[in-house]
Amino acid sequence: MATDSFADLLSIYMRRIRASASGVATEIGLSREAVNNWRNGVSAPNPRSRDRVVACTRYLRLTESEANRLLSAAGFAPEFPLQAESVGAQPFAAFQDKVFAQLAQAVPYPIALLLSPAHWGQPPFRQELLQRARAQYGEGSVLHIQPPYSVSTAQADYFAAIGRQCGLGEVASDYEFESALERRLLAGERLFCLVSRFEQ
Repeated sequence: MATDSFADLLSIYMRRIRASASGVATEIGLSREAVNNWRNGVSAPNPRSRDRVVACTRYLRLTESEANRLLSAAGFAPEFPLQAESVGAQPFAAFQDKVFAQLAQAVPYPIALLLSPAHWGQPPFRQELLQRARAQYGEGSVLHIQPPYSVSTAQADYFAAIGRQCGLGEVASDYEFESALERRLLAGERLFCLVSRFEQ
């Protein structure tokens, strides 16, 4: 299998959110020229730049696996533990059983909201949690929100990203997001919402 190119991955991830070189540069403390050099393959991050690449993964709103992939392409160790390393251990299975048993009893409440910190690629595994939720609530009733990392993200872009993650269509403000969510709840749906990276 071909090795990932740092320049190619960076370009793909920047294009995906329409991030400019100057925006990335400002966020991670480099010059625009340096970011363009990374993106064009003219240069690569030096061994002291790992923190800047990590900051870049946050700004580009990468998933944990994408962040690990970009770091690996730059020659760095992964930031997030690999779930595959702990498969079968499930040390928090009893905790998850208890959480979902309590949620099942919360009949009067149309929405269940759980918050998980940014590093939750380790137990209790985020994917296992989402699978359990889909089994209990149904595939279309599980919303996984990963708020954009940057505080400089425009409100319209922020809510557009969250709206897409929730399958709510195009929303551009907190009001539109709340209205779209309210329509689903008024239609009688019970929703499960997991918010990842809530502290960032």
